[in-house]
Amino acid sequence: MAIPKRVIIVDDHALVRAGLRRLLAEDPGIEIVGEAGNGRLAITEVGLLAPDLVLMDLAMPDMNGIKATLEIKQRYPEVRVLIMTMHNTIEYVQASLEAGADGYVLKETEPEEFFAAIHSVLQGKRYLSNEVAAMAGTGAPGDSAPR
Repeated sequence: MAIPKRVIIVDDHALVRAGLRRLLAEDPGIEIVGEAGNGRLAITEVGLLAPDLVLMDLAMPDMNGIKATLEIKQRYPEVRVLIMTMHNTIEYVQASLEAGADGYVLKETEPEEFFAAIHSVLQGKRYLSNEVAAMAGTGAPGDSAPR
């Protein structure tokens, strides 16, 4: 059996983190190794826990997800970052991708697509959720071009 991929959940809402933890427990290929309630704590957790993937919210206190993503990708370029947010504007998508995010999904995404996004990003591909791909004009929903 393959070694589970190490994941950190970053969201300023404890209830969201708990819900994601429960949802992701369904996937034996994923191990939740940590959580953070803001971007600054996320950077610390990544340094301490060496995850394969960070699930990153955007709107958080102290340091937002875009700044945290930029810092994580500069310090730990091998760590994948999947943005999970309610913000569905092209400005947020572009800023996230420019910061180094490997994927972008909306919190309204169905669990099946969320798991597809996680596994696509873990395989080294970029993933944009269906709504985001259509907005960004990438042509194909679930854009999964290699990075």
